[in-house]
Amino acid sequence: MKQTTLMILMVFAASGCKTKEIPPSSHSSPSTASAMNSSPAAPMVAAATPPVNPPPVEKPAPAVKSVIKKVEAQLPVMTIPRDVMKKARLYISLGYGRSAFLILKELETSLGTTFEYWELRARAAHIFNSATDVLVAVKKGMPLAKTPREKQSLLLLKGRAQLALRKYGPAKRTLTRALAQFVDDHQTRLTLLEALSHDRQTTLYGKILEEGLKLSPHKGEYLLAQGELLVMKGKTRDAITLFQSLVLRENLPGFVRARALDRAGTLLAARSKSEALKVVSQCRKLFPSYGCVTTEMLIAPPDPRHPNRKIRNVKRSLYKPKK
Repeated sequence: MKQTTLMILMVFAASGCKTKEIPPSSHSSPSTASAMNSSPAAPMVAAATPPVNPPPVEKPAPAVKSVIKKVEAQLPVMTIPRDVMKKARLYISLGYGRSAFLILKELETSLGTTFEYWELRARAAHIFNSATDVLVAVKKGMPLAKTPREKQSLLLLKGRAQLALRKYGPAKRTLTRALAQFVDDHQTRLTLLEALSHDRQTTLYGKILEEGLKLSPHKGEYLLAQGELLVMKGKTRDAITLFQSLVLRENLPGFVRARALDRAGTLLAARSKSEALKVVSQCRKLFPSYGCVTTEMLIAPPDPRHPNRKIRNVKRSLYKPKK
């Protein structure tokens, strides 16, 4: 077999046969065609896209520029002061309670002998809901308080911290002392009313509320407290009517009207889910920035992932899980 193949190759070599060149076909690949054609292909030039000229921007007139400069000069520029106490006050005014608390805590050894330091530290801890830190700051700052106003401010912070810890009895006693310092302080009176509402002491609640209404008869928070007194006395229908009437009073602040509608919704949700749904839709139209969160929580279905989970301030008896 090998001898036969060798003889055939020798015959072809002796005859001088040449292979023909195969012209490149139109179906051949570009790489094959370029390899078979020795001459370089002409370079391909893409058609130039026409330039797009943007519309000219009109420059403001010199008079407009001067007005802009005047407005920019009047804008307030916020600078963080170097003084620690001023910096802490700035953070507290902006709502950064924890940041204020941390920078004050570092300077306890140097500034811990002044009332202003402990009062600021208690306020900072109150902003980021650290009740225990508030009580510590009040305990150390109370011996340094000299005026009735200073004592009242610390007692108010202490009472709010005790409320956050659900110590309603001590909170009531603390806030009563704070109100005795300044009878016309509305924040102290309203916080005391909140503490009394947990114990349902309707007689004392009504007395303190009546004194507040004499001082400020059109204050929205006192009008809301009137509705809460009716609820504590078991007069739910009268309370709903009162809350709904407060919603229609356009002279009251928006948050007061929204809270009144939300409170009416929570009372309605206990007897009718459809009526509570109407309150929620009305609240979204009238007060979209406030809403009626408590009512929505009451009528919301339970979490299917945690059907047995207890949620604070939500009556789960309104809902029956599907079997």
